[in-house]
Amino acid sequence: MNKERVLHIDAAKGLGITLMFLGHMQIGESLLAFIYSFHMPLFVIISGFLFRADKPFFASLRQRAKALLLPYLYTNIAALCVRFILLTKAGAFTLSGALGITLAQTKATILGMGFARNLFTNTESVGPVWFVPFLFCVYALFLLIEKICKNKYVELLVVASLSLLGYFIGTRVFLPWSFDASLVALPLFYAGKQLKQHHFFKQKYCGFFVLACAAFWLLLYRKSGMVALVTRAYESFPLCLFTALAGSIFILYILQAAERTPKCSA
Repeated sequence: MNKERVLHIDAAKGLGITLMFLGHMQIGESLLAFIYSFHMPLFVIISGFLFRADKPFFASLRQRAKALLLPYLYTNIAALCVRFILLTKAGAFTLSGALGITLAQTKATILGMGFARNLFTNTESVGPVWFVPFLFCVYALFLLIEKICKNKYVELLVVASLSLLGYFIGTRVFLPWSFDASLVALPLFYAGKQLKQHHFFKQKYCGFFVLACAAFWLLLYRKSGMVALVTRAYESFPLCLFTALAGSIFILYILQAAERTPKCSA
């Protein structure tokens, strides 16, 4: 079945990817602070916006695992093959060396560490694909919360409490698959789901609220600090999450407005 693409969501993903590349380049501190105020949270909010729980728990989990974890596995297998090729080209290929690389890559794949702190410090990083198991954990956690919590206020309380727990864990250790960061990101996922569920961008008061979000974001993002999930840099937590949400709402609104704008005739 062909699914209709949501252009402003695709555009938001493309913008997030572009900002991710810029964030890893030698750019000024002001631009870096601006990018890190919202760019990775934007992906989490989009995932929440697209969230659906219309299938049984394990069916939904299996579908998400197929969409995220299989590409994650294939990427790590490809990385292992590239390492073998480089080892061969360097004329240093040995069975013991190949076995060591295989074990190291396997361990890195299983633990899915972007960076380590106190624990798992002898584990290789999986690089940029750390975000894939992280996002799977966010989805799985929220799906479980949805199935257990039938009251919306209880659900919100659980999401907020787990986020706070993830923050305190992350100040001490970094867990495999960035599980502690997944806990922190739950409110962002929750917010994305609420935006979609309540048709936020179609409400008559939306424009005024978006202006308030833009002002909040632009005035506070330098004070509230960055949200660097991979390094657990949550400056002024939890204010940084609200700032990231405000910036993401503004970006999504602008892109949606651009999508609705009639194309200029030739």
